[in-house]
Amino acid sequence: SARVLNDELQFDNESLITSQMREAIQYFSATYGCRVFNASLGDPRMPYQGGKVSPWASILDTLARELDVVIVVSVGNYDFDPGDGNPLDAHLQDYPRYLLDEPAKIIEPATGAIVLTVGALAQSGDVPPGAPANDVAFRPVAQVGQPSPFTRCGPGLGGAIKPELCEFGGNRAYDGRMRMIRNVPELSIVSMNREFVQQLFSMDCGTSYAAPKVAHAAARLYETFPEASSNLIRALLAISAQVPEEAQNLLDPLGADVPLRLCGYGRPDLN
Repeated sequence: SARVLNDELQFDNESLITSQMREAIQYFSATYGCRVFNASLGDPRMPYQGGKVSPWASILDTLARELDVVIVVSVGNYDFDPGDGNPLDAHLQDYPRYLLDEPAKIIEPATGAIVLTVGALAQSGDVPPGAPANDVAFRPVAQVGQPSPFTRCGPGLGGAIKPELCEFGGNRAYDGRMRMIRNVPELSIVSMNREFVQQLFSMDCGTSYAAPKVAHAAARLYETFPEASSNLIRALLAISAQVPEEAQNLLDPLGADVPLRLCGYGRPDLN
């Protein structure tokens, strides 16, 4: 694992982000022969508004081409704000339409043309233990297989399909009693905890957890086809992908291009 952020989860100010990303990827490519890189990083201040992509996205594209590697990037998380005067359960009422708003566009560097950009799907619609299944005070925003309520949408540069792929990244729930949107373990992604002495497992939601699943699939493909080019690996992932039926049924009424804008080609099937 390569850590490129400081203790404040920011890039250092001593050098450009593009320089830091180039140094890290080149080092691990040359030293360890790494061929798959996962970058669950993004700048929420920079939703894509058309025009040129950022230097950050450009350098990742350049490295992917020059080093013949697969770089997987998350679309970034969107925190929907219903705004003053709107009902607090607008997350439920306006889902998934708010995921198509301008503020919900993919953030840099997810705009890269050669990087694989990954959105998130809900893998669970369960309620916490003890809560009645029909309890209207606690309701998951998305159902299984539908876009996560925090994922972001495309398209990318020149109408390019972005994200290309989607994977499970978790879900959120509206808690009517507390009148707020919550992350709860039952709707979260379970992973190993880096502070494993204190707690073995960790649970959270985000597109940052969807992207590594695609990176893992790419690594498994390299294991099977060690001589494959990065183009072949990306192509295999894309042609194996399919938009979940639940997402297709939810998004089709909003427009023919909406499933592509939120799910891309869909969830890859490693088998």
